Amino acid sequence: MVNAGALEETSYELGATLGVAILGTISALIFRGHLVETPGITEIPAELLDPAKESLGASMAIAGEFDIPLLADAASSSFVHSLEVTSFIGAAIMAAVGVLVFVMTPKGTSAAGGSH
Repeated sequence: MVNAGALEETSYELGATLGVAILGTISALIFRGHLVETPGITEIPAELLDPAKESLGASMAIAGEFDIPLLADAASSSFVHSLEVTSFIGAAIMAAVGVLVFVMTPKGTSAAGGSH
């Protein structure tokens, strides 16, 4: 019983860590891609735009310090867009895993009547 609990906990932690790493990377890539596609954003000097592409916080700090409202608006829009797409991807992965578990569970398996 103890081994099953340890395996379950390890699987949970591994899944959470990989989920954050993979979905976080996808979100960051979408943020950068959406930010650079914003009309007029290329007029911002590269020495300001390059660090702004790293995160929403960096974009907002640069936009505030150098008074670039276009950058702040583009960063906000890009961040929301990246979260929307990444949330959809995460939901699709969860649905696919749910279907996979349903299909792979042996027929006739029942959790009823078991004890802890």
